[in-house]
Amino acid sequence: MRAFLQGIEKRDERFIIQAMRTIEFEPGERVVRSGTKDKSVLFVASGELIIFSFDGAENDTVYKEGAIFGIEQFLFDKPWTEDILCNK
Repeated sequence: MRAFLQGIEKRDERFIIQAMRTIEFEPGERVVRSGTKDKSVLFVASGELIIFSFDGAENDTVYKEGAIFGIEQFLFDKPWTEDILCNK
């Protein structure tokens, strides 16, 4: 988290941290639905999130602890393009 906020003024850093909320998901639970517009940045604190490729496991995208994604959705109000599920 500190690496993500590096270079931000302390006042702004406090605002961002106060605006964050922790959400826990169970394995198999959907985190993001494809096509939704949700201005969120996701930080994987523990576990894994997965995007299934539907053409074989080797092409699945797995986000592990420390991953940060959703920047384009947050900054540019883009819709999420895939379903994202909790894997572990």
